[in-house]
Formats: sequence, structure tokens, C-alpha cells
Amino acid sequence: MKSIGKIKSLGGLIAAMALTIQSACAASAPSLSNYPKSPRIWLGIDEAVVRPKAYSQGRSQIAANVRVVATDGQKLQKGDLWAVLDPQGLALEQRALEVDEYKFTQKLRDDKKNQREKNAQSQKDLSEIEQKKSRLRLALETEETPVEFKVRIREAIRKADEEIALLQDSLTPEQQAKDLQMSEEEARVVLEKKRKDFEAIKKRSELVAESDGILKLSAQAKEKLHGQADGLIWLDSNVLIGSISDEESVEIVISAKSPLVSQTKKEELLVLMEEGRSGKLISADFEKVDEKDTGADVQANYVFQVTPDSTAGAQSSIGQRNLVNVYRKLPEPCYIILKKDLVFLDSATLESSGWQGLVEKLWPGSQIVQIASQTIAIRAPDGN
Repeated sequence: MKSIGKIKSLGGLIAAMALTIQSACAASAPSLSNYPKSPRIWLGIDEAVVRPKAYSQGRSQIAANVRVVATDGQKLQKGDLWAVLDPQGLALEQRALEVDEYKFTQKLRDDKKNQREKNAQSQKDLSEIEQKKSRLRLALETEETPVEFKVRIREAIRKADEEIALLQDSLTPEQQAKDLQMSEEEARVVLEKKRKDFEAIKKRSELVAESDGILKLSAQAKEKLHGQADGLIWLDSNVLIGSISDEESVEIVISAKSPLVSQTKKEELLVLMEEGRSGKLISADFEKVDEKDTGADVQANYVFQVTPDSTAGAQSSIGQRNLVNVYRKLPEPCYIILKKDLVFLDSATLESSGWQGLVEKLWPGSQIVQIASQTIAIRAPDGN
């Protein structure tokens, strides 16, 4: 029992000594100038993909012939044609549209001709009906015509009047122009639909550069093009033909799943990545959020633009997945202190008042600018 009492006394003594040491440290907190000062603070590590800012691929959509009209390594400008999918099919579609264009023009001529013929027939019919109506009126006015016949004659005259009115209306210049216009519009609507259908087919068939860049043909395309003077090759469905990239400008894309990163103002974010061969740091500033609908949810990736002085180093990492360090750019250089160092100085105040209370006790008037995962950025009272 005496030994147990001695152990308890010793434990109490050690605790008291620890509190005494900690109180002494708190009473004589080191100067902030003893800590490093930096314009940024480390937020964490994220997995990143390095890619050209401008990048696009061309694939065969169906199993068919493909005509490649540009060479591997050729520098293309935005809008340049570099391949045609199923060129024979596209040519047939174009020929079919040309036939429809001709038919439309022919129809406009035929409509005018048909209208003239129709007018002549209508004039003839009008003359015959008017003559018939005159004979009916004469029979109606004749006293010898039986009464029961006169009833039928009056009905016949009424119908003749209706036919005459219809024919006269169809022969007016206004109606003639309207008939031609409606016929033309009907044909034009059909033709415009065919034009749009063809343009959609053409857009799917013609592969054009979406941006300035260098064309890199796939290994399969290059192999099949070997010895083909006309650039025509056969490819199965969904086969990569080539890609166009502008490696003069490089981006770094991160998932930004860390709450500490996603809650920071985007324009204050910065990533640093080590280039594999030289070990130099590649710097990239926040550019935009790239949202991708996965079906289950919308995934927001953060895109960073590699700074011009880092572009050359980043080009060798294009297409690779790398770990990058994510930082926040501080509004002004601040003192960066490890959390564990602050805990050692005064853990009791930390437990009771939190980080802000601890910092204010150690360095009165100072302010916390950022609390990160391992460090804290502190602004000195005098701004120095």
C-alpha cells in the first residue's frame, strides 16, 4: 500500500511539473518572428490529371471507310478538316440533296406552268357553266316548262352559281399568287429539312479541329495508312483515329473532395506539383470548375492553369496522374506555425478557448487568417 501511495505521489508531482513548464512557456511565448513567413498555406494533397488545355479526339462512329486528309504531326488551326468518316456515304447523301435541290427548282417552274394550264381549263369550265346557266334560265322562263321541272331547274341554277363563284375566286390574281406561294412554301419546308439532315450527317462525318493544335494519329490509323496514297482506310466502330492537342497551354485537374479545399475561395487556390525528371516545382493557378454529370451525381473538378514559366516542365507530365500539393494564397504573408507546436505551448488554453483563444493569449492582438490541417496562418498585431 505504501508503494502505491508513493507512485500516486510521483504521478502528481510529474503532472504538476508539466503544468509548471507549460505555464512558463505560455508566460514567455516565443516571438512570431521566430516562425517562417509565407504568402501561402498548405491545405492538403490531391490526385491530379495533367492535360493540354485544348484536347479533342476523333473516332470512327460506325464500321466504315475513313479518309484521312492530314498527316501525323501536322499543325492544324481551329476548323481545319483532317478526316472524313464514310466518305462514299457522305457523297451519296450530297448527291441526293443536289437531286432534291434540282427537283425543287423544277417544281417552281412546273407550278407556274400548271397554273397557266389550270387557269385555261377554269376559264373554259366557267364559260361552259355560264352557258348552261343561261339555258336553264331560258327554260325556267318558258311557260311550257312543267312546274315540277322548274323546281329542279332552280336548284340546278343555284349549284351553277356556286360553281361560278368558286371558279371566279380561283382566277383572281390574289388567289393565284397565294396558291403559288403555298405550294412553294410546302416544297421549301421539305427541302430545308433535307438540307438540315444533310448538314447533320456532314457534321458527324467530317472531323475538324476543335482548336489549334498538333494532330497525332493513332497507331492503328498510321499502320493502315502506310502505303495508301488516297488516305482511305477501313476502321471498325469506335476506333480512335487521332487526337489534337495544344500543349503550349497545360492544365492540372483535381477532384477537390477535401472540405478544406472546397470551402476555400476558388480564386485563392494554388497547386504545386513536382516534375518527375527534374524535380522542379510546377505551379498552377485556379481557372474554372469543370462539372461532369456521372448519372448518379454531378462531379465538380477544379481546373488549374499552369503558369507560363512552368509550362515546359508540365508538358512531360501530360496524360499522367500525379499527386499535387494544394495551397491557399493568403491575402498577405503570414506566420505559419505547426499546430503541434502551439499545443505544446499551452494545451489547457486550447482545450478551453480553442485556437483563436490560444493565439490571442500567446500573441495579443494577432489574428488567425487560416486554420489548415497541420498548420495555422497568423497575422501579427502590427502587420509585420
